[in-house]
Amino acid sequence: MEGNWKFNHMAVIVKDITKVAKQYEYLGGTLGIPRFPSEFFLDSRKYLEYEVYGKTPETVHLTKVLFVNMNSLLIELMQPIEVETLYREILDNKGEGFHHIDFHVDNLEIEQAKLIKKGFPVITKVKFPHGSTIAYFDTSKAFNFIIELTQVAKQK
Repeated sequence: MEGNWKFNHMAVIVKDITKVAKQYEYLGGTLGIPRFPSEFFLDSRKYLEYEVYGKTPETVHLTKVLFVNMNSLLIELMQPIEVETLYREILDNKGEGFHHIDFHVDNLEIEQAKLIKKGFPVITKVKFPHGSTIAYFDTSKAFNFIIELTQVAKQK
């Protein structure tokens, strides 16, 4: 992990986000966070850029998301909705469970180049309308999970 990486959250792929959220709530988790107080959808049609393996997918990628705060650990629950998405592929092949760890970085392009040089290719890259950018890196052979890097848009 590089010096400017700041841990943000871990993500879990689930079949039924409502059921799993209730289980986390039973354990004392708080559903939602100030920025995302309830379930929302990641919808590839709403982004400035959305690439999977360097190409814009022909199909819509739609995933239901809910953040859960477990004491100071932020967990992102992700339920794939559409049939042909990266999340659905992982759910079908590996089942429910841990998917990725997200780190905030100061400069995504610099960190991306470092990871690619180390042999970890970009799986998905997204640019949001508000200016933030994320990228997933295939680190599964080394760590059995994916690393997500996020560059948060600077506030004006």
